[in-house]
Amino acid sequence: MCTMQSIFQQRITMKSPQLGLIEGFYGREWTQKARLEMIQWLGDQGFHEYVYAPKSDALLRAKWQQPFSESDCNALSAIGSASANAKIKWGVGLSPLGAVHEFGHSQRSALARKLDQLNALKPSVLAILFDDMHCSHADLAERQCLIVEFIAERVDVDRLLVCPSFYSHDPILERVFGSRPTGYWETLGASLDREIDVFWTGNEVCSKSVMASDLEPISHVLKRPLALWDNYPVNDGERASNYLHIQAFSDRDSAAAEHLTVHYSNPMNQCALSKLSLATLAEVYKSESRYLEAEAQFALWSSLLGESLAQRLTEDRALLSMKGLQNMTEHDKSYLKERYENDSHPAALELIDWLHGGYAFDPACLTETEH
Repeated sequence: MCTMQSIFQQRITMKSPQLGLIEGFYGREWTQKARLEMIQWLGDQGFHEYVYAPKSDALLRAKWQQPFSESDCNALSAIGSASANAKIKWGVGLSPLGAVHEFGHSQRSALARKLDQLNALKPSVLAILFDDMHCSHADLAERQCLIVEFIAERVDVDRLLVCPSFYSHDPILERVFGSRPTGYWETLGASLDREIDVFWTGNEVCSKSVMASDLEPISHVLKRPLALWDNYPVNDGERASNYLHIQAFSDRDSAAAEHLTVHYSNPMNQCALSKLSLATLAEVYKSESRYLEAEAQFALWSSLLGESLAQRLTEDRALLSMKGLQNMTEHDKSYLKERYENDSHPAALELIDWLHGGYAFDPACLTETEH
């Protein structure tokens, strides 16, 4: 049975949400080495949770009914060990594709076996992800709640989360995946156990801003504080993949904490470069420190990269994060290659790889809005 009394107590007492990272992007995955180093870094930065949920891991999504191999279990176990060493909670995101269409004996048996494997690994967090899948059932919410109830009865975690199929007001979701059923959110709010967290990305899939006034109405409908899935600095979209989102978090409202249990960031495909923005997430919830001054940001980057690389990235950040790869001239690219190609720092290596097209857009990512 899912045990979540501690989460209930947090909701009563905490003044700011927990901070988490969800590796939930499309396209090229992080290496295991980079992932484990990131987990240790998250602990050092005061993050509370890490969730493994890359869209390219078929055993968590398209082939979820297949069991994990021994090597898969060993890799997940290493994540668990790294998280314990970093003193943060870890979890897995599971997307039971197709189960909303048919949840019979075969699907239930396969899901129970997969949950047994996950239980053996002892994650503290489990996210059930119904995002980015085609929906055509008028009773979609009821079907999803049935699956969640089945799962909740078979796991023992500190935090159980659900990502709805419609996790934003963004019209792109209905254009791509079908119309939202009448009363979908209201049914989820009334039917899901109140101790289960529900993901929300804001008013858009990739929200430019997240304000308390945006979250309060949907929090009321869902009858609980929200788990914010913040799609920044993620850059897996067709247009977004042309940019390196290295700027600090901005236009996130500290007052939004009133409506949140946890604030997860979905990072870039570039692991080391993601740290430049991730290091500023905590600033959102510090009084009068929503934005980093240039001097403070340079000091932060220097601590992460060394002064030389921090200086170069500071000088080139407009080119990388605003002009973007698609709009660069050959002169721009040659200039950047000359600046970074002899630097062995992981962030510089990622930048050069990106310039050479090493992070190609994954067309499976269908939810990028037209901004």
